[in-house]
Amino acid sequence: PQWQTTIKTIVPSVVGIPDKQIWLSTPNGEYTTKSGYHTAIKRRTEELEENEVDELHWFKGVWNLHISPKIKMFLWRLFQKAIPVGETLMARNITSDGRCKRCGTLESIDHLFLHCPYAEKVWRLAPFAVACEVSGWIDLKSVWLILCGKPCLPPIGLASGQLAPWILWQIWCARNHLVFEGKSI
Repeated sequence: PQWQTTIKTIVPSVVGIPDKQIWLSTPNGEYTTKSGYHTAIKRRTEELEENEVDELHWFKGVWNLHISPKIKMFLWRLFQKAIPVGETLMARNITSDGRCKRCGTLESIDHLFLHCPYAEKVWRLAPFAVACEVSGWIDLKSVWLILCGKPCLPPIGLASGQLAPWILWQIWCARNHLVFEGKSI
């Protein structure tokens, strides 16, 4: 009803061409899954920029890193809170025990990768030029660009790129070995 006057002012084609739906996000007017995805991401990014909620810059912080595509996907899932840690599994009613297998605290993403004594030790022993002190860090997302910018001591085995994504991946793999195979690495 609120658009009734606007709709009535639309002038039909003088040539007699039938009406059809056009997708404005592609040059040919055809909808594709890819164009729908890009439109949704663009709208979400614009909303987040307006609200200034998202501190992570996806292209700088994840997609443009010189790392394996597998690690990029892992990081994307990590920052979207889509990896199955205890807290997430409990929220989805998959498990009743969401505690960390190493220390017994509720296993959240930030706990697993920053606050667990095992993760703190890994970060402390990592071959960065300046040692990482994770005790003051609140969440992984807010310190991610700092971690990626930390220079490493040579030789680390990486020709170029960042060490932090690989450390996160190894912490995740070590957690899975402990949970599923009972092996402590």
